[in-house]
Amino acid sequence: MKKFKHYRLPSIVYRLPASKGLTIIELMIYVAIFGIVTIPLTTFFAKSLKSIYESQRKTESQEAVRVVLIEIEKDLGEANQIIASSSTAIDFICDYTKHPNYNFDSDTDGDGIANIQDPDDDNDSSLIQPPTAQWKIGYDLDDDDDDNNGQMDVKIRFYWVSATKKIYKDASYNGEAWGNHTEELAINITSFTLTYLGAKRNDLGRYVDSNNDGIISASEIDSVLPPTGHGNNNGRLDTDNEMKYINSVGIYIEMDKNGDGIADYKIETEILPPLLSLKKGITPH
Repeated sequence: MKKFKHYRLPSIVYRLPASKGLTIIELMIYVAIFGIVTIPLTTFFAKSLKSIYESQRKTESQEAVRVVLIEIEKDLGEANQIIASSSTAIDFICDYTKHPNYNFDSDTDGDGIANIQDPDDDNDSSLIQPPTAQWKIGYDLDDDDDDNNGQMDVKIRFYWVSATKKIYKDASYNGEAWGNHTEELAINITSFTLTYLGAKRNDLGRYVDSNNDGIISASEIDSVLPPTGHGNNNGRLDTDNEMKYINSVGIYIEMDKNGDGIADYKIETEILPPLLSLKKGITPH
């Protein structure tokens, strides 16, 4: 048998050139290229984050303002008489149903009719009182003392403090002083404006539309003097007779959440409380 010789194959060695690293010029070029690429990316992400933040801020502002408006509408919509009015505050009377102690299902006067269905909760509509005390008796709309304690049942106030940029709600139950039920409704409110309008379709408004535009403004209510109107021309609706002309209330609210001088959300609406025109004293005295 032949023997074969074993041959060792020569090893092939590949030698890589020694790494020289980066020169300063190359490094500067790479940094410049990286900077050129990252600038638009950084700008894009910055604008995206800003847009997201602005959108979130405006959404939160809208929600906060609408919560306030809902609270105002809930109470002002049931107002039956306005007793104080200005461009930043309003006081009004509501029925006893707004009192925290009111029980819809109880029978205050024992006549077998639940309060919520009874037009005269305390059964005093047949009593005779002098004009100055007639608010204490009568059917519920006329009667502001349904629990017969000699005090006005419910008064509600909404007002804005420009110094703090806050809207507040307050209430007075059974003749108590204001300030015992103050609630902070919103902050960062840069504008809160109330406007008061009459209605030409009722007996009062039809005589004070000075410019005959069909809109009974607060200035017309105030400026038309007796015997045509009941104003006193002092620039305000500050008497009972003047405020009896009010048929609706316009509300404007503006919020600047981040204080940059630009409103994040604003809304304008008008509330027409149906009971204002029905309350006793539609004809001023």
